[in-house]
Amino acid sequence: MLDFYTVSFFGHRRIESVSAVERKLEEIVNGLLREKGYVEFLVGRDGEFDQLVSSTVKQCKRRVGSHSSALVWGTFTEESGTIEGALARDNRDRTIYRIWDLEENPNAKEAITHWRVLERFPYVTLVECRLETGRTHQIRVHMKSIGHPLFADEKYGGMEVLKGLPTQKYKHYIHNCFALCPRQVLHAKTLGFTHPRTGERMHFDSPWAEDMLNLINKWRNYEPNTLGGR
Repeated sequence: MLDFYTVSFFGHRRIESVSAVERKLEEIVNGLLREKGYVEFLVGRDGEFDQLVSSTVKQCKRRVGSHSSALVWGTFTEESGTIEGALARDNRDRTIYRIWDLEENPNAKEAITHWRVLERFPYVTLVECRLETGRTHQIRVHMKSIGHPLFADEKYGGMEVLKGLPTQKYKHYIHNCFALCPRQVLHAKTLGFTHPRTGERMHFDSPWAEDMLNLINKWRNYEPNTLGGR
């Protein structure tokens, strides 16, 4: 019988962890489980552990049954679409990823993102992304590749005024938005996978983080005629 212990996470701060499992759990809690709330994982302390967690990590990377929401710069003429592009680290900056031609970089990993519009605002759009693959920075890179960086995403160009007139009032409004939510507006709403030991279908759902929700509501109340923009 496995001797189980609990590893708990609250937001971005690790409450309790075990060094032997930190790296793998960090992979699992990317997205939904790091976004907001309290989640517990039961993991084994014997030889069965690696097999159990490795299997779960692979499922989470595939993001089986997962949906993420993102606030991105710009407006869309379409209601939905699909982005395909293999991902790997950028040679010039190893902290970010980019899309590669597989002939140029055969180590790049296939990535597919399906998106659809949830809500339209004057200069930004709320979209839902469904991932067939779960690559690092996948949504951030893919949305930037079609000209829609995530709002306030500093690493991928979203922490700049990309839409609207460069009036002082409008710039002030955008900088207030950045101050309200100083991180990329990406929320992993749902995550589902099959428990590797019991076979039970697991499903996690998380509400919007307060700072992100406040920002979205700010855009819902935005009146372009008072600030200018295009």
